[in-house]
Amino acid sequence: MQMTRLHNITQVAKSVYLLILCDLVVDRLSDSEGYEIVIEALGKCQEWVQIKNIEDNQKQLDVLKIKQLVKECRL
Repeated sequence: MQMTRLHNITQVAKSVYLLILCDLVVDRLSDSEGYEIVIEALGKCQEWVQIKNIEDNQKQLDVLKIKQLVKECRL
């Protein structure tokens, strides 16, 4: 049952979940060599999620526009 739920989650949602987990533990690495690289990488990942969400939202808007056009044509 758990695996079915996991498969139903979008890749973006899975990425956000993993980023949240990373954010929870990243401070424990603050004394480690390369900490700045980790922070930069997490920042880039967060940018990707934001861009992906914008793209997905645009696709949803496009679908809604198409549905509206179809509805108007039927009138």
